[in-house]
Amino acid sequence: MSQSVASGHTVAPIQDRATEAKEATHLKSVSPIPIPSPGEQNEPNLGNVSLITGEGSKSPASQGLSNVANNPSKGDTLNDPAHGTANTKTTGEPNGIDSAQGPSPPASAATAATTAAGATAAAVASDPSSNPEAGASVSSADYDGMGAIPDEDLDWKSQMIITKPILPSSFDGFTVCASTHIGRRKNQEDRFTIAPRLLNGELAFFGVFDGTVEAHASEWVHSNVIRVLYSCPSFLKFARLSKAQRADRANRDLMVNAIKELYARVDKELIAYCAEHEYHYTACTAVTCFLHLPSRTLYVAHIADSHAVVGLPNRSASPRYAGFYLTHPHRPDQEQELRRIEAAGGSLVYLHMNKPFIRGGDFYQRKQAMQLNYSRAFGGKDLKPFGLSSVPDIKIIDIALHDSPALQKVSVEGSANLPGEHFPCLILGSDGIWDVVSPTDAVNGIMQHMVTYSDALAAHQARIFSLEKEGTPASLAEAAELDKQWSRTRPQTPTEALVQLALEIHDRKRTHDNTTVIAVYF
Repeated sequence: MSQSVASGHTVAPIQDRATEAKEATHLKSVSPIPIPSPGEQNEPNLGNVSLITGEGSKSPASQGLSNVANNPSKGDTLNDPAHGTANTKTTGEPNGIDSAQGPSPPASAATAATTAAGATAAAVASDPSSNPEAGASVSSADYDGMGAIPDEDLDWKSQMIITKPILPSSFDGFTVCASTHIGRRKNQEDRFTIAPRLLNGELAFFGVFDGTVEAHASEWVHSNVIRVLYSCPSFLKFARLSKAQRADRANRDLMVNAIKELYARVDKELIAYCAEHEYHYTACTAVTCFLHLPSRTLYVAHIADSHAVVGLPNRSASPRYAGFYLTHPHRPDQEQELRRIEAAGGSLVYLHMNKPFIRGGDFYQRKQAMQLNYSRAFGGKDLKPFGLSSVPDIKIIDIALHDSPALQKVSVEGSANLPGEHFPCLILGSDGIWDVVSPTDAVNGIMQHMVTYSDALAAHQARIFSLEKEGTPASLAEAAELDKQWSRTRPQTPTEALVQLALEIHDRKRTHDNTTVIAVYF
């Protein structure tokens, strides 16, 4: 059943429109929406968060890491009853993962949404202009072999890789869920990848990739990113350290270099693939996060305009959390971006309601325009000689336990940092989400819906347990039937609800985009 929205248009619930998408994945469109952009909004005080731009200077995002706005941005919110949890899936559960080797569902709202953690600073010594293929030094002279990852476990094919929507699922140290939708676009160009148990469960990877000019680039990237990671010298060197050395902050430069190598190698291989298949125009964005659990470290990297958002406790009573961008869009008219483009012979042009685009080469002789609204991307092979870059900005953030003294360095305009106030979640999404939903609304929505979903799941599991404990034929049959009905009667997951909200706002604004989101709870 469809729902009415303010414009008079209708939006079918996620479950009714899921069949429109031939694949479960990611987007690219640009619509002028009157909400703060990542470059305009104040960012959270996370201390001296290390930012590596790869372009030789600090970005606007790094310069804004000082104060938090008292008034989080307003707008459509998932707390609105109109965006409640009445819609349930009717086309089956997300593919998720193999239950035989997969995670456990969140046991309760407390474990899923309120695990105590805090954010603080991490300084990383790294030359932004260094060769991304170069290795990094190690603090210890020799590997001691204690906890080094065996070579047989360094085969990417043996890793758990999730590329389809997943229900909230708990792994050691975090809970994750993901959703995606084609929207009213002709093609689904969004893709995402989750690898929750790299390096024997020490490291998790999350990535969203937003395609342009069909999904050739985003499809290739999401299918190959983990394979390419396991070919990066710095990543293999990091894996062969002892477990204690991998947790040593002195060796974080290995992971930073591994990310640089990953982005460089993905782009190089993608361009070769596009040249072979004559995909002259395809490109994609990327926002990725590595979570290293023993050291409680987040490595957030991105190119173009897919974004990562963090939630922090809000000093005011409502809303409970404030959301902030950890990334900023790479646009061709930004000073350092334009400098690189013009030095390479590219040009800047304003099109489509005065949006900046990069151009280069034999533009007017082409059957299809070779131009992009962002200045960094994977692919875009014929723009690469004219200043289109694939070098990511990288942020490194500590996730500290709530009782750690380091938490005192984290503040939200005088927030008391009481027990239970923590760094609760990270959201990665395509611009189909962030063009219409503010970070604060997104964070509060996924936190609220995780509580709703977890409570419903706990009640469902308790009822099943009670019936199975009875052990009568009638009770066992009822338990089996309730289990079958869960996929139809369960509440929306947090990411389903956020995607649903974005689709409704797009319809009201008469804009169209794919929407993809990954939510990670600490």
